[in-house]
Amino acid sequence: MADLQAGLQPLGITCALTTQPLPKRPLRETKLITPETRSAVLAVDIQESFNPSQALISGVCKLQSRYYTVATLELHEEEAVPFAAQLGWTPPTTDRCLVPADKIFTKHGYLPPRQLVAHLRQRRVTQVFVCGVQTETCVLAAGFVLFDAGLKPTLVADLQAGSSLDPSGALGLRLWRHHFGAVAETHGALLPEAPDV
Repeated sequence: MADLQAGLQPLGITCALTTQPLPKRPLRETKLITPETRSAVLAVDIQESFNPSQALISGVCKLQSRYYTVATLELHEEEAVPFAAQLGWTPPTTDRCLVPADKIFTKHGYLPPRQLVAHLRQRRVTQVFVCGVQTETCVLAAGFVLFDAGLKPTLVADLQAGSSLDPSGALGLRLWRHHFGAVAETHGALLPEAPDV
């Protein structure tokens, strides 16, 4: 953990990282949605090997301070998803998540694992604020899985980044708007009364 904190400090990122298990905490409500709605954050593949921006990491840290947060970590397992055979490229076999999360789920392809959806349902989440890298692939795939599960996916537009095809994420954002409609333009809008972290 110390090396992760040391690596983030030169970037000006301040996240509370600990080796202690995170305490169980209730979901936090946001005043921007109806009282019946329970919200969480999904941080998609914000990991060292994908080199996310400092702004993306910092913004997710701010959301994590207010919302229950889950994250995915993409690791290569050829038997599970044949990236090498089909694309001639593979994600890393080991990596680390760069944002604090209440629970991290390992995935081996574009889709988040089924256990992630089951976990969010168990916590009675009804809306998921989605952030992450590879907006037009992995983030969009997460949106489809959440949508099909009835867990209203909402993309946080300023906390996403595209792939090498479209680093700006504009293509993914356009696809997200077309398929799901729900977009929060800035993460700050989700933190109306929260102090700066």
